[in-house]
Amino acid sequence: MSSITAYLKTLNASIDSRNEGAAYINKKPNLLPELFELATQKRANREHLTAAWVLEVYILKDLSQFDPYWIKLLKRLPEIKHESMRRPLSKILYAYLQKNFKDINAKQKDAILSICFDWLLEPAAVATQNYALRCLYRLRNHQDWVQEELVAIVREQYPHATPGYRAAARQILNL
Repeated sequence: MSSITAYLKTLNASIDSRNEGAAYINKKPNLLPELFELATQKRANREHLTAAWVLEVYILKDLSQFDPYWIKLLKRLPEIKHESMRRPLSKILYAYLQKNFKDINAKQKDAILSICFDWLLEPAAVATQNYALRCLYRLRNHQDWVQEELVAIVREQYPHATPGYRAAARQILNL
């Protein structure tokens, strides 16, 4: 077991614990590649969940540190099914898309569309769906069909959606 894995097992889901983990990585930035690897595995052991939470806190403080991991994230996100991993990774995806929109190429935007539409169409937690909605809204002009498809899905899901989903849908699509 690596030192980062052992360390992550000492943390829990609390905000303080996540911040502590991010501070640990800040002091030892050479551990970031291993943290990313743990956070983006299909497996969902405790250390994988914790790695995703810590990665979120750490990366959102400086998104430029995520540049080397961007392509790998897009390849791995479709395989991640555990919601406790998807939520922080979807937040990173949205934040990175917002900050780097002009630098993200068409192929990467297509990958984001695929990931986010999948998250809307399959069972997913509200937070993941909210970030998917926001990403899709940001990409609504990337392909001619995106806006129309997004509105159709949201209108279909809206009557049975959670209050959190409805709030995001209203905010984004003015429903």
